[in-house]
Amino acid sequence: MRFTGIRSLITFWLPCAVAVALWIAMGRATEFNANVEAAAQRGDPEAEFALGQAYDTGQGVPRDPKKAFEYYRRSAEHGHAKAQNNLASLYATGAGGVEKNNAEARKWLRKAAQQGAALAQDNLGLLLTQENDPEALRWFEKAAAQDLLSAQLHLGNLYYNGSAGVEKDYAKAATWLRKAANQNNAWAGNVMGVMYQNGFGVERDLAEATRWFRRAAAEGDAKAQSNIGQMYCVGNGVQADPAEGYKWLALSAEQNEITAIKFLEDFQTGMTAEQIAAGRKRVEEYKQSRPPATSKSKG
Repeated sequence: MRFTGIRSLITFWLPCAVAVALWIAMGRATEFNANVEAAAQRGDPEAEFALGQAYDTGQGVPRDPKKAFEYYRRSAEHGHAKAQNNLASLYATGAGGVEKNNAEARKWLRKAAQQGAALAQDNLGLLLTQENDPEALRWFEKAAAQDLLSAQLHLGNLYYNGSAGVEKDYAKAATWLRKAANQNNAWAGNVMGVMYQNGFGVERDLAEATRWFRRAAAEGDAKAQSNIGQMYCVGNGVQADPAEGYKWLALSAEQNEITAIKFLEDFQTGMTAEQIAAGRKRVEEYKQSRPPATSKSKG
């Protein structure tokens, strides 16, 4: 194949900072009825939390953020960790007519985190990261040690980029991102591919990079599809296969991945009509091999 016009250095995607957002804790679905409401009025923390969740989500009752806040507050004051977490999220975002108050958010998250609630520990870490407080590391570590996926991602990201007073440590980043990738998180899988391709925190290993990129690509991650597509195009870590490279780049481009779009445009200039046709055929075969999307019932 005659191939011209491609940059000699492949650009691989690196992870970006994870956006700060607090996650809401969900309890067991509880049917809204007079018994639950009566228990809440008696000061039962679980019933108070259930009503807070019902009004927060509009499940069984008209959505009412103010009532959600009130029931979360009552339950939180009675020591309910999930209610403390959710009350904190309202303070952190200023939702439901609540005045935004990070100090209150930290206070309630800390109470829940000290009870060992992994989600609250992760959320506290996120809030502290936003404030560039190195204490974030301790709470991420506690939540990640409980196998909370989001905490593993946040901890890996913290070590990868270096922030909140934490120095970059690619080896530690690889440890936590590998755990997240092994929970089938495609974003982490792509980053593991980047780390092996560049030798960041791990021994450089193109075969291992290929394995991670291919795995994340198969899970639909557009950046991983772009990365594995580029590797097949130029034979970097794998035997060159223009049709396979075309397939992955085209799938990534369909998700509006700009690097894939530009690389594919350049790469096609050196492909034969037969190679392009083979690539398009593989795209269709791949799509047909995917399981059909199933609708999930609410509730």
